[in-house]
Amino acid sequence: MVRLVVRLLLLGLAVGVGVLVYRYLHPSDETRIRQQVEALAMRFSKPAAEPAAAMAVKMQRFGELFADTCELDLQGFHGNGTFTSSEIVSHAARVRSGFHAVRLTFPDVVVRVETKTEAAATVTARLRVDHDPSRFTEDTREIICQLRKVDGVWRFAAFREEMVLKR
Repeated sequence: MVRLVVRLLLLGLAVGVGVLVYRYLHPSDETRIRQQVEALAMRFSKPAAEPAAAMAVKMQRFGELFADTCELDLQGFHGNGTFTSSEIVSHAARVRSGFHAVRLTFPDVVVRVETKTEAAATVTARLRVDHDPSRFTEDTREIICQLRKVDGVWRFAAFREEMVLKR
């Protein structure tokens, strides 16, 4: 009887480990989209005194996150429009270079997979830019990110601001 219980426990443990390995090697679309959102924040952010080589690598990989064209529609933002991924990289590099440090975070992410190739992620975006070591600006917005699956990879296709009521 003890052997049977031990064997059942070992079998249950093996199945559990197998499920975890499968989920790690085959993440869901929701997990992959969350990873893209995290990658967007990491690659856009700039620590103080970032080496030029690190910036070049980040910007090269930054373009991989976007579809061939991507639309920006944010309130009060003068750079709205439709851009190619290389144009987005160029604009992002210019913005990053103009500040001492940049920190983009997404503390709240809600993913909705609409079809096999279309999804949306509603995020709370927090941006902090340090003009110099003693002066900074912060902004928080609700953004709807439209994503499109291209060659098996989720890529950003549009960013639209979700209007939030303020008191």
